[in-house]
Amino acid sequence: MKKYLTIMGILFFVSIVLWVAVFFKQNKTVETSSSRNNEGLIVTENRVFDEADLLSEEEESKLQKRIETVREDNSCDVVVLTTADAEGKSSMAYADDFYDTHDFGYEDAHGTGVLFLVDMDNREIWFSTSGDCMDAYTTDRIDSAIDLVYDNLKAGNYYLVFDGCIDSVGRYMSSGIGSMAFAEAVLGALVLAGIVTLVLVLVLVISRGGKVTVSSSTYLVAASKEVYERSDIHYDTVVTTRIIETDSGSGGGGGGHTSSGGFSHGGGGRSF
Repeated sequence: MKKYLTIMGILFFVSIVLWVAVFFKQNKTVETSSSRNNEGLIVTENRVFDEADLLSEEEESKLQKRIETVREDNSCDVVVLTTADAEGKSSMAYADDFYDTHDFGYEDAHGTGVLFLVDMDNREIWFSTSGDCMDAYTTDRIDSAIDLVYDNLKAGNYYLVFDGCIDSVGRYMSSGIGSMAFAEAVLGALVLAGIVTLVLVLVLVISRGGKVTVSSSTYLVAASKEVYERSDIHYDTVVTTRIIETDSGSGGGGGGHTSSGGFSHGGGGRSF
């Protein structure tokens, strides 16, 4: 029996490893200049857009250079944006539309990336995510990233705000094991491994055959003919309910949505 259990354990483990390996192989993307589809988009190498004039030229240059390094290290596009005129849009809509109309995305246009917006019109900071960043930037992670830069945001230290936002890329993209995509891969692996194990068990049972060793008298005590009666009495139960109030204030959110351009985005933000 131990031999069969060992075989089943090995098959279970191998099934998980193979499934996860195939998942990452299929989802690994390699950027090539010929693969990009940027027709009709604003193509630029710039990733810092200070439309509200909150940064000095030196600060813009430093952020641009840092983004170039972080981008390649994490296979993730990174964009910094400020605005004093959101054109009547919400911070979410303005950030999403800006991302959609440019050639942003690591592996292709509209691909993996995160845009950090400081919106002086709506007085809000917003993270717009796309591609794999939608999984990496969960609700809790967005809240945590904003917490770390919020004091500088209130104080008007915008360079430090964006510098801190860029820090989050390395933290979250490199720890993508906690992402929803990986969780789905592991769940699929467990299901597959379970099916393989079940099939193996059935094959072993059928091949070995079986003999019924339990009958109606197996659990009867010899010379005992007495039958005991037991009943449960249920008394009235009073159930009380109450409504728990929740805080509806602004905060981060990693949930997905579709932009006006028809592309999938995640993100979240906070007023300041």
